[in-house]
Amino acid sequence: MCGKLLSFLIDTGSTISLINNYKLKSPIFKTNYINIKTIKGNVNLNKIQYLYDPLLTPGKLKFYVFNFSDKFDGLIGFDILKVLNAEINLSNNKIRLNNKIYDLTPTNEEQNYNLALSKNPEIAEIHHNKKQSKFRLEHLNEEEKFELQKILNRFNELFHADSKKLTFTSSIKHKINTKHEEPIFSKLYRYPQVHKIEVNKQIKEMLEQGIIRNSESPYCAPLWVVPKKLDSSGKQKWRIVIDYRKLNDITTNDKFPIPNIDDILDKLGRSMYFTTLDLAKGFHQVELDETSCAKTAFSTQEGHYEFTRMPFGLKNAPATFQRLMNTVLGNLIGKICMVYLDDIIIFSTSLQEHLQALCQVLQKLKEANLKIQLDKCEFLKKETEFLGHIVTQNGIKPNPNKIQAIINFPIPKTEKEIKSFLGLAAFIENLSKILHQLLNH
Repeated sequence: MCGKLLSFLIDTGSTISLINNYKLKSPIFKTNYINIKTIKGNVNLNKIQYLYDPLLTPGKLKFYVFNFSDKFDGLIGFDILKVLNAEINLSNNKIRLNNKIYDLTPTNEEQNYNLALSKNPEIAEIHHNKKQSKFRLEHLNEEEKFELQKILNRFNELFHADSKKLTFTSSIKHKINTKHEEPIFSKLYRYPQVHKIEVNKQIKEMLEQGIIRNSESPYCAPLWVVPKKLDSSGKQKWRIVIDYRKLNDITTNDKFPIPNIDDILDKLGRSMYFTTLDLAKGFHQVELDETSCAKTAFSTQEGHYEFTRMPFGLKNAPATFQRLMNTVLGNLIGKICMVYLDDIIIFSTSLQEHLQALCQVLQKLKEANLKIQLDKCEFLKKETEFLGHIVTQNGIKPNPNKIQAIINFPIPKTEKEIKSFLGLAAFIENLSKILHQLLNH
């Protein structure tokens, strides 16, 4: 695709560049080995300095030797594209490399996707394997895909992989201020024996992640297991819940305001592009103040533990998290993004403006050492779901799934069922006025 004699694949999603070993006319004497994770597994590659084109670049470029196709001489990834100041024009199939212009020939070769070379396996799945994409990209044109891939590679350390340890931010710590220091202790709830394996599995994972640790605290809150919503495979999953109601009763209120959802939606205006970001296990990325760890203690049938990160269920946890996000994103809120706890939406009126805004937000999250849950993000959408609503270029619409859920909801007969229905219908405009009228008839 570029160069006078060699034919290269251009792959903006690959963080390294390749050259076929049959193109090397001499053996490799000095080499560095690197282990790369691909969609098809791990491979060891030799790193070499290769003289590509003395008119194109004064020095030798770094390639890895890999025999992947007899139709192409190599693959130019993001690393060399950046060195050569690449500018790709998809409207006329041209690429500019250090002010020299070359022709691009579109290809449907599956090798382009099967290589999937990336230092971050999560990014590899997104960029190169259509069937395994963590989120949909079919709504993007070629220019949008190219620009987005550059940004994702630039910030690839932001995306949390399940195989990696979840980090935490040092921007803020959560402290539990209580009205007195007398320990709160509750007996264990009995849960079915069938849940014991799941509880032990999740406890082990949290210990390995450093989210909890073994404890000798006199505090103890009971644990329960509740079902999650069915995933796309229909498999039932479970969530460990710690009942902190007694601890919350003696916890001093944190008055930090949580944004009003209607106010957030009103500020989105009539933007053209929307990106929604979701932080990975958001609360668990906030460190607990050391003096508060003991107060979060809980027990299972196997042991006694306490949190080192902010757990779900604490009275002031949402206020702490909102304070964190307001601190991290600062004056970007209201201008290019809005945030409600761990849900972030970026909005813009043009592609270039949106790409710049996306970089600004990701840079702030990077500086705060916060990680993103990639499979819950949506990039460069013209219409997207946010806080139970559908955000579009023409304004805000109710989520049809929510409407259908209300239509199918059985007539509530108990106080608990009424509360569940009101929570489901909370997105309805002027709901309080409607209810007031109903109660007065």
